[in-house]
Amino acid sequence: MVLTSRSDEYAAAVQGNDLLTNAAGIELADLGLPDLVDYLPRTTRRTADPDTPWEPVLAANCRGPPGQHLQHGPRSGAAGPR
Repeated sequence: MVLTSRSDEYAAAVQGNDLLTNAAGIELADLGLPDLVDYLPRTTRRTADPDTPWEPVLAANCRGPPGQHLQHGPRSGAAGPR
């Protein structure tokens, strides 16, 4: 396994040799607010309340300027992102 955060440099290093010709390359894409709105509520425990600890965070960020990143995660619960 080779892990790198410099995809252009990696491509240049392996071009012209046959060391990694069958290796798969994966490049991560940035997540947008719609991705987070879809995913984050699914990371919390289901309860009778349909809202999750992420709801106020997502609502506040949906009202913010476009491109604004999430600033604060949920503060309750032992598990989950912070």
